[in-house]
Amino acid sequence: MTTIFVDFDGTITQEDLLDRIAKTFGDPDVYAEVDAGLDDDRLTLHDVIRREFEPVTATLDEVVSWVLAHGSIRAGFADLVHLAEERGWRLLILSSGFRELIEPVLEREGLEGIELLANSVTPAPTGWRARFRDET
Repeated sequence: MTTIFVDFDGTITQEDLLDRIAKTFGDPDVYAEVDAGLDDDRLTLHDVIRREFEPVTATLDEVVSWVLAHGSIRAGFADLVHLAEERGWRLLILSSGFRELIEPVLEREGLEGIELLANSVTPAPTGWRARFRDET
């Protein structure tokens, strides 16, 4: 069986929504610090995501509303989904983002049911906690 792996943030979407959320709802100084740490190989991607989202105190509903207002899917992605369905190919979204933010965008586009491997998040007024799929 043919399997197509696709990233979400900045691949399916026009821009990296995870980065924009961290900058918009989190702490821009923390974002800049950990982003540099990733570029310099001082931090792992898990460390970066964990630290970027700890300062986010908005509710999940607020962030999902923002994502739905600002997140756009690349032209042609729906066509790829339909082609994969027609040909019996497995289409798998493999993302370091949060399923709670990805699924509403796919639903809005009428693309529910695509296999998704993504992290999760526990939002809290004291800061969001990332839950990584490979650590559960």
